[in-house]
Amino acid sequence: LLDFLPKFHQYVARLGYILSCGEPVIETALYYPVRDMWATGGESSAASTHDALAQRLLERQCDFDLIDDDLLSAESTRVENGMLIAGHMRYRSIVSGPHEHMSEISRKRLAELEHSGGTVIRAANAIEAEAAVQMITPTVLLKPSASDIRVQVRRWPNGGVLMVFNEGLSDYIGEITLSLAGEPV
Repeated sequence: LLDFLPKFHQYVARLGYILSCGEPVIETALYYPVRDMWATGGESSAASTHDALAQRLLERQCDFDLIDDDLLSAESTRVENGMLIAGHMRYRSIVSGPHEHMSEISRKRLAELEHSGGTVIRAANAIEAEAAVQMITPTVLLKPSASDIRVQVRRWPNGGVLMVFNEGLSDYIGEITLSLAGEPV
């Protein structure tokens, strides 16, 4: 085992470096209902629905970021042309489970996103999570589909990288389709 650790650390360092280059290609955000979780000690439908939504997004190869009220209500966060803009991030779609304690500013920002052409997808409970995420375009298309494959795309001028991770116990043999400009290598 001790012989393996240096090679593992080198591998993780290389992945960390690659994932720090350029900009992520993420247009979907999942609302993290932290205030609802605080109010219920984490034992709420908000928590279980959030977890179900995250799992379904991952299983469909939909890369996403987590956002919360702090980001939604920040003075620097704005809505333009159907996108929620926060720093360098641009989200076309926000996915949310139930939430009773979302700030009024956050609610208004999501309504503003919808009115400007963006998408806000809501699931009332964990059972609705599967149908809710069907409205999100996956980062890549797999043929045949596979729920254990995870993906992330990073883009930089004149290039980028697609990271594909198989979290399953068996090999995946299939095709992957990705829409990015440039020549794949």
